[in-house]
Amino acid sequence: MTSGRTSERVYDALRRRITQRAYRPGTRLDPSELSEEFGSSVTPVRDALHILIGEGLVATGPGEGFYIPHLDEPALQDLYDWTSDLLSAALRRQRRRQPPTEQSLDNADDDAATPTAALFSAIARRSDNREHALAMRWANARLHPLRLVEAQILSDLDLELTEMMSAFAIDDITKLRKLLTNYHARRKRSAGRILRAFYTEDDKISPI
Repeated sequence: MTSGRTSERVYDALRRRITQRAYRPGTRLDPSELSEEFGSSVTPVRDALHILIGEGLVATGPGEGFYIPHLDEPALQDLYDWTSDLLSAALRRQRRRQPPTEQSLDNADDDAATPTAALFSAIARRSDNREHALAMRWANARLHPLRLVEAQILSDLDLELTEMMSAFAIDDITKLRKLLTNYHARRKRSAGRILRAFYTEDDKISPI
């Protein structure tokens, strides 16, 4: 396997692990241990970790090595605001009447996280500014672990998602903008509870 393919394989595997909550916040990521797990040298692991730092999925510091960053309530609220702002910007630059096959939005998993990411990516890709799609890819990755626990806190996630998908499918930008604003406002209000569920995934919290 070429070094380029090895680096891509290691990056994809690490990114998938992080977004699927394989590591808890604060977990240290040792390049030597990871290289043994992935059957590679240390170099592609370090390269992948540095890319993931740029995406906000990994952190580092003097004498700290690589680790999964912690998240507090203000930071999570900022991330919701940023995603909302990004989607608003993408909606202002929508190319209308695009083919509906950009990405299937019908293959919902047991949770709403994956189809939500697919919807937001589709909105960003319809923008005539290609930077929106790249920025949304990073935002989706950072929020995916939080979205995996939302069902413990928030009710009617399927209905919420269905309404957004329907508005997007018929190009009802006015309605979609309102739904997205409500979506993010709801999560900002519940950011503290979402974080508690994220850090203590075994706790049983009644949806509101």
